[in-house]
Amino acid sequence: MNKTPKRTIIKEEFVKLTGDYKSGVVLDKMIDWYEESTDEPLDRAITITAQEMSGDTMVPVTTREINAMVRSFVKSEYITFLDDSDTYEDALNKPLYIVNVGFIEQKIKELGY
Repeated sequence: MNKTPKRTIIKEEFVKLTGDYKSGVVLDKMIDWYEESTDEPLDRAITITAQEMSGDTMVPVTTREINAMVRSFVKSEYITFLDDSDTYEDALNKPLYIVNVGFIEQKIKELGY
């Protein structure tokens, strides 16, 4: 079985938006995962763990760093964390995110891109 190779692209606008290339790559990948999740915008949400993000981005970061990035993205309103879990452990094991693509695009335009 042929495996599709992973691709990571460092985009200047995401580096400038987030402040560093690692966060820029992770945010850009979250948009990719989000847009691939479904064709229905209202049902569109992604469930991905920090460990999965780290492996998919191919960026040398720990899961702790990924979690810090995600908290920063939530604080900046780039993503929304949905907590529909029954327990704290469920929230850690199956985090659910909505990526605010329109807001991110607006912020990138404000930066001149």
